[in-house]
Amino acid sequence: MRPRRSRRCNALKRQVQRQTHPQTHGPSLTNGVNVTQTQVKNETVYACNICSKLYTNKSALDDHMPTHKKKKRKHYQCHFCSKLCSSTTGLRDHIRIHTGEQPFLCEICSKSFTAKKQFGEHMVTHTGVKNHTCHVCSKSFYLKKALVAHVGIHTGQKPFECEVCEKRFYQKGNLARHMCTHTGEKPYSCELCPKAFTDKTRLKAHMLRHTSETTL
Repeated sequence: MRPRRSRRCNALKRQVQRQTHPQTHGPSLTNGVNVTQTQVKNETVYACNICSKLYTNKSALDDHMPTHKKKKRKHYQCHFCSKLCSSTTGLRDHIRIHTGEQPFLCEICSKSFTAKKQFGEHMVTHTGVKNHTCHVCSKSFYLKKALVAHVGIHTGQKPFECEVCEKRFYQKGNLARHMCTHTGEKPYSCELCPKAFTDKTRLKAHMLRHTSETTL
């Protein structure tokens, strides 16, 4: 019979504000994945090395680990930059970065997106409801992935690793931008001049220069 978990040692579902907790747990290897024990506000916690989710006991972390499935193989290649995608849908969305097509338009703020998933995530920001709260500092986020990236600040973990140089990042998006330094890929092209950029932020900053030129 599996031992019943105590309320004091439950997963971080409510708060991690207690100042003391028995440090009876040690580092472990769960399903072949190294598990990190760390201290957050004097609280002994366990962090998943895949998604950085936090737990205050090893048993809760053990239950969580099977949720991570094996990575899908990437068979579909972009003919613009040779990037590989795991599905035809992912490839289609990626190619739109090169073509500039953004078929998903927000009727509230007129912002457009290349992928339906991005559009859905954007629409959540218009609700004003941030359902994903950090149990360490109480900061709230619209999206779960934003919370996961934030948790790494508390644990010091950077779950996203570059396969080329082993540099690690808090966020998957930062890793994607970093990979462009290895591949030389610049998928975001300016429609007004031949310049191209590694990410959308740099492209937007560049476009502002064209806007200022036209207003002179």
